Amino acid sequence: MLSHISHLLQPLDVGCFSPLKAAYRNQIHELARQRVFYIDKVDFLQIYLRIRNTVLSAQNIHAGFRASGLVPACPERVLSSLTVVRTPSPPRTLADAEGAWVAGTPSNIDQLQRQARYVQDLLRRSSQSPSTLAMRKIVKGCELAMQSNVILAVEVSKLRQTLELCERKQR
Repeated sequence: MLSHISHLLQPLDVGCFSPLKAAYRNQIHELARQRVFYIDKVDFLQIYLRIRNTVLSAQNIHAGFRASGLVPACPERVLSSLTVVRTPSPPRTLADAEGAWVAGTPSNIDQLQRQARYVQDLLRRSSQSPSTLAMRKIVKGCELAMQSNVILAVEVSKLRQTLELCERKQR
């Protein structure tokens, strides 16, 4: 096996161990964000057991062999993974933006951005006024508020889980 492509032909690295390391790293980062900086053996085993069942599945193992092109044997898959060619998406047109806009209160950043683009296009067509700049600032403020809300909700949820874990340990 050529040394510079061996990483492509190791199905368990591709399908299992790499995702396992990433999942474990994410769990440790989450604990660190919650100011838990010491992982004892019990914590390690609990985290490992939780992520092992999701990552080290028969489906992922089979997917690793398929992704590496070993089973079924597919040399084209291996060769195609050596070079990545990406075709850029065509730019969105005004017709796309109009078709995607739905009247209503945006409930996420995607909807907010679509509505903002639609209103900004309307403002640009009608005139170049200070209202265009004001609209941009309003949208930016809404985006920041929505992003902050999502981050805080996730953080509160994770802190509650950590608190419950610490209370169970103390008991």
